Amino acid sequence: MPTVEVAVEKAPRKRVVFSPYWEKRKRKLKKEFIQKLQDSANSEVIASDEYGEYRAGSFLHKAAIVTVQRENGLWSLHVMSEEFISSVLVEEIRYKYLPDDLLMAQLYGTRKEANQLKGVVLYEIPKHIKEAE
Repeated sequence: MPTVEVAVEKAPRKRVVFSPYWEKRKRKLKKEFIQKLQDSANSEVIASDEYGEYRAGSFLHKAAIVTVQRENGLWSLHVMSEEFISSVLVEEIRYKYLPDDLLMAQLYGTRKEANQLKGVVLYEIPKHIKEAE
């Protein structure tokens, strides 16, 4: 049977963008972490709106590491940094990495949980809560 060559159009792979903060530290990052960033940049788009496309995974933003997850239909976002995390930075990250139509909140757990988290976590608050029947 003759073989037929089929032209398959490959989508260009997105590169990880290193801010000046991370560019200086790039050589200190583990190869596995850099691969995780690359995989996240090229992961499947979960949602999109007029402001952009949104993916789950780990990303670099200024001096922060941002981890976006979607579990059980709800989004969460974790911001970690060795530098101070301001509310302005959290707001900037929220609108860059999550769809616009979400209601997000930061919850404060126990002191032990706060010490283990090392950063700021935003959780989606469901907008449409079905009444118990």
